[in-house]
Amino acid sequence: TKAPFQSDQWHDEEADVYAMHLCAVAGYSDNAGLDALQSAFRHEMLGVPRMKVAQRYLALQQCLSADGLPEQYGISSVQESALTTEKAIDSSKQLVVILHGIASHQDRFLPTALQLQKTLGDAYQVCAFNYPNDASIYRSSVLLKNELAKLGVPSKQVHFVCHSAGGLVCRSYLQLLGGSAQSVSFLGTPHAGSKFAELQEFLEMAEFLGLSRFGLNKAREAIIQDGRELMAIDLEKGSLLLHRLKQSEHLLSVKRLNMYGKKLGPKTSLSLRLLLGAGKSQAIKSLMKTEAANEPWLQEQISLLNKIALPQEITEGDFAVSIDSATDLVCDVSKQWDLAHWELPRDETVLREVSKFIVLQSSQD
Repeated sequence: TKAPFQSDQWHDEEADVYAMHLCAVAGYSDNAGLDALQSAFRHEMLGVPRMKVAQRYLALQQCLSADGLPEQYGISSVQESALTTEKAIDSSKQLVVILHGIASHQDRFLPTALQLQKTLGDAYQVCAFNYPNDASIYRSSVLLKNELAKLGVPSKQVHFVCHSAGGLVCRSYLQLLGGSAQSVSFLGTPHAGSKFAELQEFLEMAEFLGLSRFGLNKAREAIIQDGRELMAIDLEKGSLLLHRLKQSEHLLSVKRLNMYGKKLGPKTSLSLRLLLGAGKSQAIKSLMKTEAANEPWLQEQISLLNKIALPQEITEGDFAVSIDSATDLVCDVSKQWDLAHWELPRDETVLREVSKFIVLQSSQD
């Protein structure tokens, strides 16, 4: 099966990883999948120097093993007021690992880490897992597995706190790689994906249509960045990765807390809909008054403008993840908050709830 990517070095790697996903869905191990792809390379790359074929194969092996990543990726612990890899993690303590979202990195979660460490106390060691934003979720979960293996902390002492796509990295580790933990807290995780293409289209037009006062500028900054990254392929609704996670939910035996947001109330959502309609009408009228009104390219732009609608992630979600997607995974405890996607991991009340859940699960040994 050919993956739907253009043929160049950048897309070849994505296509190869996608093919490995297909092999896994069909029930083949990584080694069996690699053997099959190696045969495919030899068949499809006839006339290509052997060295180039070998390089592509080795690149895929490296991607699956998460080897060769820069040193900034991995697990860092909270020491005083910073995240650092310089001090060894105390394996006698309960380990709390924070996983950032797709458009973020561990340094942005320093306030979150410090708040959790303060609330949980010295019996816990709070850490942050930094993974590449431009790699597949599967590759990042392999890196997570490797990092945890180095620490040697028993799984019954491990608790994950995951924001956004970090929750899918964690689920990939637990469900697809045989990992285990004592608890997982999800903060705005798109368990059923997110319509990034539609969100980008809408948010790019929001300011033009006079809708920026609804707080969409921050959403635009986050989502447009998300959409440029390779991991966004895995986050699209109906992606192969999400299919694999859905089919293997029964393997997720860990205790789960789900915290998700709904930023807009009914009245604000209605106001936004009305303003969007008025803004579109005004914009179309202005375009029709131009000299190029009858030009095909302008008619095409007007058609696209007419099709712009409020995404569910905006009206029934936290500006990035819809409630339906955030609640697609059944959890032991779930709670909705009047917060935006980027506010969830920074809200003190939310983090206190997360801390209580972790402490409760720690006592269940």
